[in-house]
Amino acid sequence: MGVADYGLLTTSNGSVVPYTLSSASLEGSVSIGPGGIQPLYVLDSSPDAYSIQLNAVLTDVDVNGNSTYQFWTQDVVVYYAQAHLLYLVSNVWNFSGALFSANTLVAHGPNGSVYDGAFYMAEQQLTGITYPFTVNLYLNTSVVAGNQTVDFGAVISSGSGTLVEPFDWVTFFAGLPQMAPASPAAFTADGTAYDPEGHTNDFELVLGGPGGGSQVNVYSANATLALDYWNESVGGYQAVPSALDYGGDSGESASGVNVAWDSGTAGPFATLSTGPSILTGLWNDSGTPGSATVDLGASPSNAFVFFEPAAGVFTVAEPEWAPTVQSNTISLSAGSYSASAMLAGYTAAAAPMSVYTATTHYSWAPVLPAAPGSGVTTPIWVWNDTQFPAVSTGGLGTAAAPYLIADTQTQPMSEVFGVMNDFTFPVFTGVLFVGTNASVELNNSGPFATNLPEGATGTIPGVTGLPATNDLSLTFYNVSNVALVGSRNISGWFTYDLYTSPAYYATYNVVFWNSTHNLVALNHFNTSSGALYFYGGSHNTVWNNTIRWAPPPASPVPMFPQPQTTGILDGESGDLLFDNAIYTPITAVTPNYDLYTGLAHTYLDTWNVTRSTLPTVRYVSGFPNVPLYGSIVNTSYQGGNFWWDYGFPSNPYGRIPYNASDGISHGGDYVPLVPSWVLTIDVVSGLTPGTPWGVVLEEPSGNVSDQNSTTSALLFVVVDGQYHFTVVPPALNYSIPAGGELNVTGPAILELAFYPDNGTLTGSVVPASASVDLDGAPVNLTRTGAFAVQLPPGLYRVNASARLYHPLVVTTRVESDNTTVLDLVLVPYNGTLRGSISPASAALVVGGRGVTLGAGGGFNVSLPPKVYELIASAPGYATQYANVTVSGNATTTVNLTLAPSTSGGRGLSSLDWELLGVGVALGIVVLLVLLVRLQRHPPPPATAESSATGPPRPPTQIPPGASGP
Repeated sequence: MGVADYGLLTTSNGSVVPYTLSSASLEGSVSIGPGGIQPLYVLDSSPDAYSIQLNAVLTDVDVNGNSTYQFWTQDVVVYYAQAHLLYLVSNVWNFSGALFSANTLVAHGPNGSVYDGAFYMAEQQLTGITYPFTVNLYLNTSVVAGNQTVDFGAVISSGSGTLVEPFDWVTFFAGLPQMAPASPAAFTADGTAYDPEGHTNDFELVLGGPGGGSQVNVYSANATLALDYWNESVGGYQAVPSALDYGGDSGESASGVNVAWDSGTAGPFATLSTGPSILTGLWNDSGTPGSATVDLGASPSNAFVFFEPAAGVFTVAEPEWAPTVQSNTISLSAGSYSASAMLAGYTAAAAPMSVYTATTHYSWAPVLPAAPGSGVTTPIWVWNDTQFPAVSTGGLGTAAAPYLIADTQTQPMSEVFGVMNDFTFPVFTGVLFVGTNASVELNNSGPFATNLPEGATGTIPGVTGLPATNDLSLTFYNVSNVALVGSRNISGWFTYDLYTSPAYYATYNVVFWNSTHNLVALNHFNTSSGALYFYGGSHNTVWNNTIRWAPPPASPVPMFPQPQTTGILDGESGDLLFDNAIYTPITAVTPNYDLYTGLAHTYLDTWNVTRSTLPTVRYVSGFPNVPLYGSIVNTSYQGGNFWWDYGFPSNPYGRIPYNASDGISHGGDYVPLVPSWVLTIDVVSGLTPGTPWGVVLEEPSGNVSDQNSTTSALLFVVVDGQYHFTVVPPALNYSIPAGGELNVTGPAILELAFYPDNGTLTGSVVPASASVDLDGAPVNLTRTGAFAVQLPPGLYRVNASARLYHPLVVTTRVESDNTTVLDLVLVPYNGTLRGSISPASAALVVGGRGVTLGAGGGFNVSLPPKVYELIASAPGYATQYANVTVSGNATTTVNLTLAPSTSGGRGLSSLDWELLGVGVALGIVVLLVLLVRLQRHPPPPATAESSATGPPRPPTQIPPGASGP
């Protein structure tokens, strides 16, 4: 939130006119008044920090002779409110598509570096900066030695004096020396088009989280912002011509700050005050100057108050939160609103509100009726001890009778509590206690699940496809005497962008910051990010918690990298952590540097008690109602913690202390718990008595153990952890399951069933068009009718059938590890050949077989389908031949009438026919010989010329009808 120029101007008639504004210099003026800006966002690595950023797109940048590049330049102040630390930070990002190449920059300031080929950054620390103070940030561009340069500057004025810090610079590499010098680049606000990366080209001076796309929640604000550009024609800085109250390209974001505007001698400027962060226009963009004061007196005082614009182009999809923590007075710009107040255990209240003038003073004091038993409908936030009774089911706030918060949840909270920024930092946490000292017990409460806003799955860049819900974190800031006890499912996820290392962000399910004398006991964590985080306190006790890694929710984008899921991150000394079972990939971390300042630091915590017997009972001072005794896993002693990777090569049994592969930088667990259980592997079916079988078991440490048996059971002694098993079944058998993963957390039974190995049935069927089934199940055939199937051993009924063929049913046996060959040939159905012959005395031969004729010369015979030769003969008649096709399951009719013989008298006998045939053949041979002889030409007559050399002369005349030469 802040002030930004997008190159868009709203005219008096409401139309929007785009323009392009370019300048060689920008100035962002920040004046933070008494009381300053008070942020608190416990899921940052620095919950009291925020940033103010002067950001702009530098266009027409010449890199290696290409002058079309655009770069996002940032001149940033990061302020740590409690430590009075101020960091000056410069960033440069490539907005032209490609990352930073090795030769993008020819030079830069001494404190800067290019990180991972992605961006450039430099920083400088200033100490002792207290409220009130002013900061003027400058972005300047020029050409130096033929290369375009950007200078980052700051002037800081506070009670300790004024510091002028031209703290960093970068010079882009225009090209080789022989190339022409680069033309000047410019900072550009362009309302006519997006840049090559799809971003807006704008100038912005905005308030946001301390870095990395983080979030900041503001509970009190008193500041002004002015955004000016250098106008070359007048030789001075001028306010940008049009402004909105939010930045478009900055990843960091803020909630709980109202942005309004006013006019001064130097032009219009923005004011920051406590109130809802509603997106709206400022000067020359439909905004009304000034803001109204609203007194909110909701009862209970820790109710959440939201405002939503009733109309307007910048209406948000969900109401905006109005902080009422440090003061009930907030600011609102003129307009119409819908206000709502809500709190778990109460009925919500709502009212319309119209702010007509910026100087009007309004008030709204809703009283929320109690609704016992309604459960968790909102987060539970408590800002002082007096607010505990409103959210408690009983108790007096003493050690003997602590306030009891035991609200359970039956459905996710409203999506207004699931709001996230562009980097998926959630605005709200499920629990937030700040500055409390009364004794309080959160017992089996939560799980603080919330719906995500409808737009979250499509509007957050790079994370389309988010799940519909998430579990919110439990955060405790500067508290003591809090017991978090008996919660069954502390969970929740963060995207992988928020968790680049175990110590960068406090994106954990439970966070204790600057808190002492608290107890975390008997809880179950199912974390998809990090489970438990301590920083800056001491004397906190963590006992009997089960911390497991839960797979991140299904999503098209990666939600979290499993190898970085951490169980406990402890950035403080003096804590006692024992009798916990930790299964996350990274079990525990105590860093060797301060998580807030980044300076070297040594942390010393106690990870075990003295080895003792199970009946020993311990109490934590201040928590007399929670006895500490027994073992969380099956050990006969009390001591330290169960670590899933104790016994691995990196943490072998007997290496003391266990230090999570050096994740615990100093000390560690001197009495790690090593439970033992019996794993029973039982064969429930398929085992022939006396037949040997076995199991190979790979332990979490990597060691392999194997056992064999001829009975139905095997016993292994195991510890908690993940095992891989492989079954060795009896010969010619297979096992279900054959192997897999087994997570042991106590006595376990694994049941097996053995089945004989399959055999192969192969063969073919004729015709190939047939169908074959096996015990009623169809068999796949190739085009040629072949088949091959794998089958358990046994007898099978095979049925083959085809149209016009007799079905065939056979039984065959399949044996383990053997191949049975079965060839099936179907027999076609017969056809019928019928008809008559005249005369009736004739003889009929069909396919070489005689057929008996009936009365009147009729016949009717059954024949396999094919083509048959028919011969019909009778004395005194000419023999008749015919070919006829008989089809299966069909009738073919043939009627024959023989013709009388033409030879007269009696007919020739068969011998007569044979002699006649021989005579005819001899006659044909003689005739052929005569014809050959007649074709031979006689030699020409002898003449005198014929003996002479050369060819003979032709006759002088060719007689008519003779052939030519």
